[in-house]
Amino acid sequence: LFRSFFAVELGLRFSILSGGLTLACMVLPLFIRAAEQSLRQCPTGYRQAAAALALSRWGFVRRIQLPTAAPGIALGVVLASGRALAETAVLLFTAGYV
Repeated sequence: LFRSFFAVELGLRFSILSGGLTLACMVLPLFIRAAEQSLRQCPTGYRQAAAALALSRWGFVRRIQLPTAAPGIALGVVLASGRALAETAVLLFTAGYV
């Protein structure tokens, strides 16, 4: 579906660009889900402490939540990259015929 969209509809033909965009669309949900779960697992005590200290929402996200969730986000990047590398058949069909 994505291959035909990028190759035919957008006029990119069979190229590495269309293959890369196809792989990005395939692994994006996996990365988003892993990052979302990692951000949600921040302990509620951290949120309450930030509220008690009158820390703004952006300050909480930047100073507490992102550093706490960084290992999970990195794991999502590794898993998504591994899946993209495993899906080489997509690149063979889109860029291999050039």
